[in-house]
Amino acid sequence: MPSESLNGRPVLRHGWESFLAETVGDVLVVTNDADIALDARQASAEIVTEPRLLGMFRAAALGREHALAARPMSPVAFMVADLPCLSPADIDVVVGEFLNSGIPLYVPDHRGTGTTFLIHRAGRWTGIGFGRHSALMHRRLGYSESATAPVGLRIDLDVQEDLRRLPPAQRSKWVRIARWPRNTK
Repeated sequence: MPSESLNGRPVLRHGWESFLAETVGDVLVVTNDADIALDARQASAEIVTEPRLLGMFRAAALGREHALAARPMSPVAFMVADLPCLSPADIDVVVGEFLNSGIPLYVPDHRGTGTTFLIHRAGRWTGIGFGRHSALMHRRLGYSESATAPVGLRIDLDVQEDLRRLPPAQRSKWVRIARWPRNTK
């Protein structure tokens, strides 16, 4: 894992530290990568270790299982890690919308096809539909689209053209990260 930084913080840590918003309780990071786990622990997140790479759907289900075991009456939220413009205030906005409405919410990515954030009540085990066309899948699963999600929660980095949406200073840091080869251990 590269040690590049964004605003003085390791790149992936930017995502889960942003999750340390006023409206958020415990933060769990699902990973099987030791470097990511170390950074997450240093940011006060709890680690849920994947036995192997599970993919987003199974990793989210594993995280939800652990979250509800620890806090069975609390709402559960899911967030992808590639949100370079995210701030804690962005999360507070959507969590506030959820707390006011009480209905499961999803945040579509900037293209409207993917999903960057989900939240639902503890007693309502709404499905998880990450993957191709996940925004449509989450609507079909009963989530409503957030009406208040700020842009920081919508800009994700799925393809190279997504980098162009970033402010120039952030873009150069993420371009360097995107060019790192995958770890082939």
